[in-house]
Amino acid sequence: FNFVIFIGVKVAGKSENGKNLVKDFEIRVGNLDRDLTKDDVRSHFGKFGTVSSLTMPYDNNMRENKGFAFVAFSSDEEMRAALNKEKHTVSKQKFHS
Repeated sequence: FNFVIFIGVKVAGKSENGKNLVKDFEIRVGNLDRDLTKDDVRSHFGKFGTVSSLTMPYDNNMRENKGFAFVAFSSDEEMRAALNKEKHTVSKQKFHS
């Protein structure tokens, strides 16, 4: 499996001086095993820092996740720590970054 990552920064709005207020540092993780749960993904990425939000779309008809998730960290350093790890294992599934 490949560990597919897209990096993004969510912006919460603008401060009084017009600068962006950063809310989350988010990565998109793809090619996830369809049997993984949010708890599995949160537990794994929680090793790198505070997971401020996790979105993992679920297919109700198939009763499984859709194979990707958005994991947001509370800081750039935490996000980079996850990105810098070469191999990830989530419930016995290995990913390469």
